[in-house]
Amino acid sequence: MNDLPLYILRRKREKALAPVIIAEIAAKEGFSVADVLSDRRDRHLVHTRWRAYAALKDAGLGYSGIARMMNRDHSTVMYGIKMLARMDAFLGAEGDE
Repeated sequence: MNDLPLYILRRKREKALAPVIIAEIAAKEGFSVADVLSDRRDRHLVHTRWRAYAALKDAGLGYSGIARMMNRDHSTVMYGIKMLARMDAFLGAEGDE
């Protein structure tokens, strides 16, 4: 049996899932993982990146961990998640009419 504490095992599992999550979101939106990790700022690509941030956060990673993984600052990740929530709320409210 593994002698590592549970929180370390959980963190390792979350980090192992991260590339899979990024690849799935990138493919769904028509981008490669390299595109999502690049510095390009096309609107659709940025929205895809925001979705990756949110999915990784939902998977249990912290802002700093996501930022390191995607070569960004943690505040960029926080902003992206906040803007995605606003965008989804706006689009959801717009669809109600």
